[in-house]
Amino acid sequence: MGYLAVRKFPDSRARRARWAAVVGIVGFADVPVVHLSVVWWRSQRQAPALLRVAPRMAPIMGAGLITGLVAFTLLYAYLVTFRLRVGRLEDRAVAEALSPRVGRSPEELLADDESKAEPEVAARG
Repeated sequence: MGYLAVRKFPDSRARRARWAAVVGIVGFADVPVVHLSVVWWRSQRQAPALLRVAPRMAPIMGAGLITGLVAFTLLYAYLVTFRLRVGRLEDRAVAEALSPRVGRSPEELLADDESKAEPEVAARG
């Protein structure tokens, strides 16, 4: 979330990109520290429950954890596909509203939008 917030700063593009890169690098470097903190600072954190050879978690708790993980993953996938569908409908509505003003069909406008988006994706690649 911090990375996305930095990317939305109203500053210059170069400065925004630089700060976002710094936040990304620091965040990436922080992942091993967070992961290993349960071993390094045992007095302040709960002991690992699943990463040991013999887990200390009760089987019913593990089943609940896996069920919740699967349920929220499926919910996330559904919401992403729903948002994509809404985005396509928004694009279609804009194209239909603009088509009489520019004298082109909505399909042509949508095709232009798709052809303009492809080089951006390739450039980010």
